[in-house]
Amino acid sequence: MTVYADLLFIVNLYIDALLLSAVRRFLRLPLTGKRLLLASVLGGVFGLSALLPALPGVVLFPLTLLESLALCAAAFAPKPMTQLLKAVFLLFLFGAALSGLLTAAAYFLPIHGILLANGAVYFNISALTLILLTCVSYGVLYGFDRLFRKKEPDVFFAKLTITRQGKTVTLPAKIDTG
Repeated sequence: MTVYADLLFIVNLYIDALLLSAVRRFLRLPLTGKRLLLASVLGGVFGLSALLPALPGVVLFPLTLLESLALCAAAFAPKPMTQLLKAVFLLFLFGAALSGLLTAAAYFLPIHGILLANGAVYFNISALTLILLTCVSYGVLYGFDRLFRKKEPDVFFAKLTITRQGKTVTLPAKIDTG
């Protein structure tokens, strides 16, 4: 199979943006468009590692962990290390779920070229098919989030009114017991 570096970069950028958006939503982390773009570009660059000779698993696993930590740090820092490690874990979990869904879709759709090398993924499919499959995958992840989300009682929320120099702003606030 012929692998094009530009498509490899774009596919990994796109998939990393999707996965980081899912992590952000699940952990309810703030994420600006610039930070998402920065982390996704970094993921696209890491995806180019598929063009390198195959790395042994003993090297690939720690390298993948470091790359995932770099992606989460680029997207969500500054956060405590525990929060970043949760994000890394979810990035792995959602990546595995997405890979499983795309592999399952390969049985039912005419996808003839899937390459997984050095932790990077390359799909020899049209852009429209990739977008449709990732939208379906994101929908599944969104449903998972909605299904297992803890609904906090309204008693923990209040309206906060701030007045300064005659100007007043009211916004929702979460009550903190600390």
